[in-house]
Amino acid sequence: MFMGSITKDETATAEFATNWAGAQGVDTQSTEEAVALRSVLLPVFHAASDWPELQKKLAQKGFGLSFQKGRMVLTDIATGMAICTGRFLGTPLKEISARLGRPSIVALPGGTRGAFSL
Repeated sequence: MFMGSITKDETATAEFATNWAGAQGVDTQSTEEAVALRSVLLPVFHAASDWPELQKKLAQKGFGLSFQKGRMVLTDIATGMAICTGRFLGTPLKEISARLGRPSIVALPGGTRGAFSL
């Protein structure tokens, strides 16, 4: 997309996502940050009809999903940095898997992380 055609909404979303680059670790956000994350992302999680759609909608907001030590983790798509778990957002893996089906995950080198196999 050309810079001149980026909407105000897209700019705000990009700025929101890159604010997580300095996060201190998974699930360490302040109350205000947690409320902001939930208000922006819970509607995406609830509206998704399958895993690929969820990943696409999250990517449009600057976020991704990965698996670390058996937990579903929200990541900053630009840096790959883990932000929080699904449970922290209010959408634990068990709950979302019951609705979207079991995700297909490929183990990454080291054995403690995984990525979606889409």
